[in-house]
Amino acid sequence: MALNFPTSPSYGDTYGQYVYDGAWQLDRPSSDKTPTIAVVSGASVTPSYDGTAAVYSFTSDGNIIIESAGYADVLLVGGGGGGGMGRNQANYGNGGGGGAGGHLYVENFYIASGSHSVTIGTGGAGQSVAGGLSSNGTNSSLLSLIAIGGGGGAREDNGYVNNPSASGGSSGGCGPFNTTPGSAYQGNVGGTGLTGAGGGGGGAGAVGGNAPIGYDGGVGGAGVANSITGSSITRAGGGGGSGQNNGGAGGSGGGGAGGTTTAGTSGNANTGGGGGGGWWNSAGGGDGGSGIVIVRINS
Repeated sequence: MALNFPTSPSYGDTYGQYVYDGAWQLDRPSSDKTPTIAVVSGASVTPSYDGTAAVYSFTSDGNIIIESAGYADVLLVGGGGGGGMGRNQANYGNGGGGGAGGHLYVENFYIASGSHSVTIGTGGAGQSVAGGLSSNGTNSSLLSLIAIGGGGGAREDNGYVNNPSASGGSSGGCGPFNTTPGSAYQGNVGGTGLTGAGGGGGGAGAVGGNAPIGYDGGVGGAGVANSITGSSITRAGGGGGSGQNNGGAGGSGGGGAGGTTTAGTSGNANTGGGGGGGWWNSAGGGDGGSGIVIVRINS
């Protein structure tokens, strides 16, 4: 006897023992609905293990070969933005901190069979020449997943409000005479500056700190903790802004500290941390930290 399934069903509709998920099929008990697990036959990195889960941590470009299509948990962090610097001492030159790289975590991501390229974002260069610019970090990617590089920190440019911080995964901190940070696409915006102080770069988990008072740099925004490897690790912190009296601390998750009359500290490698803002002359901004891609194959 033919089954008279309802016409024009919606996803999740049931009919007797059947469920509609694009086609009518027998419903399964919840204990049997675990997604099909991807099977890895080769990768350019050696996995670590968390119980029975294989964890592939890419800290440089590589590839992963999927023998049987299925699902995996994936974390991507883009490269952090470089810190800015001042143009000259007379105008209390101090730079904003670099923004953190974008932080993207996806559970049960479908990976087709075949060899897939993994790209690791590089950290942006800190500003090193008065009148120059810091650089954004570059993107990390796997298939359709992209973690956007962090925005560079702003410079002070003889008092002119013409150098806002760069947009990115998180945007960089503003310079002393800038109050409008760039846009954040996968994180948070940078902080604003004051006389003699740059704002902190945005982090994946929090906005960059505004310069609290003149001559004290803003702190970098905090990153985000993730336990894909089996241990909780915080990544994608923003860089601290430079301050003539006190530099801002880097955000948790690899953000570099802002300098005083010194260069900014670089973001930590493979965290996507932003570089700290620098002072002027030869004391430039710190470089952003490189990104990372982690693939967890649960058993």
